[in-house]
Amino acid sequence: MNGKEKVIAHTGCMGTRMNSLESLKKALEYKVDYIEVDVRFGEEGPILTHNPLQKGETCLLLRDVLPIIEKEAGVGIALDLKEWDRVWELVDLLTEYGMKERAVYLGNFMEDMDHMREKGGGIPCFPNVYPEQVKGSSPEELEYLAERAEKLGAWAVGMNYLAVTKEVVEAFHRHKISVSAWTVDEMDDVKRMKEAGVDYITSDRLDYAADVR
Repeated sequence: MNGKEKVIAHTGCMGTRMNSLESLKKALEYKVDYIEVDVRFGEEGPILTHNPLQKGETCLLLRDVLPIIEKEAGVGIALDLKEWDRVWELVDLLTEYGMKERAVYLGNFMEDMDHMREKGGGIPCFPNVYPEQVKGSSPEELEYLAERAEKLGAWAVGMNYLAVTKEVVEAFHRHKISVSAWTVDEMDDVKRMKEAGVDYITSDRLDYAADVR
């Protein structure tokens, strides 16, 4: 176990409602490094929701939660992008609340990294790598995927924990790409991710992920 991995509190952690103030406050009770929120864009700007907003539905605005996190020294925000066509709005808002240097983008695709580099304000991107891209891959195929991520400017890659192995992590590390495993909710899986050498663990079970560290 490397003991250096960072913990990302999954939205809805510890049985709370996703993208809620309750979830945010619960995450702050633990020693997490980042708090994740799902982001889409509405008429009032960036909004916190996993699914597209339905008629009559209301949700938190990102500007509602940034001041809360900003007060917590050492805690960042992980923006799980469900849309990223208007990502520059995030840059403006994060800058306004002094959170730009404490933010990371999750969830976009490697195919959209050109857009993220151009419009994303230099905030680190963790594009997703999917199980079918790594499971059963040869060392050469893993090397090619890691090299591609490096050339596209990815800071890290996000990956379902079921696809994470030590060999996969080492391939990305050789290209100075971190690996973020999601969503890791069992103690044995948390330990396995640590042993594999991942850099970030996203979890609902903060009593496992944070306390084991």
